[in-house]
Amino acid sequence: GFKLLWKRTDLGDLQVTSVAVTTDNVLVETSRREVLGLTKDEGKLDWIFEFEQLLDRQPLLTGNGIYVVSADILYFIQEPALGVYDWRRPLPFAVSTTPIEYGTDHLVLGATNGRINLYNRKHKFAAWHILCLGAVREPLALSGKGTLLFSTDNGYLYNLNLATQKYAWRFSKILREVSSAPVLDRRGDRPMVIVGTKDQYLIGVDYAGGTIPKV
Repeated sequence: GFKLLWKRTDLGDLQVTSVAVTTDNVLVETSRREVLGLTKDEGKLDWIFEFEQLLDRQPLLTGNGIYVVSADILYFIQEPALGVYDWRRPLPFAVSTTPIEYGTDHLVLGATNGRINLYNRKHKFAAWHILCLGAVREPLALSGKGTLLFSTDNGYLYNLNLATQKYAWRFSKILREVSSAPVLDRRGDRPMVIVGTKDQYLIGVDYAGGTIPKV
């Protein structure tokens, strides 16, 4: 039922690390610190953008341009075909997640040093951070009005209200060690946050209270 529109077999020894799609291009991140812009209809090379460091996360595509994270540097590129970035800012932390948009002016980034960071992309500075236990896992999940769900590498699950900068709840690893990103299931009368664990369990945590319902 699917038709192959095109394929590229001439990338040589390039290792593709992530792929994203814009209105006009397929963005291909590679292991050689570069992003290839391929035409979406034919797969032809439209442009190449090179960075100083290896790329760690998938680009964030917004209506204004592209945000790219490389180690502890945040880039903004409005017209990648020009081959230059509009600005770059060193960050006071090593990023562990792909940035996500929050509102019109902010990005949310997780860090390896156990922090959730809110970055003001309009004024280009870190607005605030909040501590958590362990490096933040990829990906972050923004659900509802300012509700951020995420897990950490030491097996904790968090529900953070970005507007108040306070945790609604924290689910600990006392029962099982969390090993996957959370997924919010809104079906039914009792929304659930579903996560996987290292010992091969799926756990449904009550979205409102951060507890496991008795079933």
